[in-house]
Amino acid sequence: MKKFLLIAFIAITGVVNAKDIERKGLEKKKEEKEKKKEEKKVEKQTVCTQYGMVAWCKPDEMVTDTVCYESSSEADYQHSRACMRENGNLYNIYMCGSSTDHLGTIEY
Repeated sequence: MKKFLLIAFIAITGVVNAKDIERKGLEKKKEEKEKKKEEKKVEKQTVCTQYGMVAWCKPDEMVTDTVCYESSSEADYQHSRACMRENGNLYNIYMCGSSTDHLGTIEY
């Protein structure tokens, strides 16, 4: 009878330890997933820049606009700057009938 109780005790201890190991493994996986999500959030931060456009034919008037880009991407940043220049040129064409290169966008 003592041998049977000893074997049963060892078996129950093994099952309990296996469940603890499994639970710890699941908790570790959850922590890793949460850590990856936080890293992705840090990597993908959106930065918005407000800037002013001045038409060359109306130098006393300024119109503001906003561009946004992902801070982790240099290409996205350069694209936002290209959009600012294009918007400035289009604003000049709309207001004055033609675009000039020396005026257009003023960043502040």
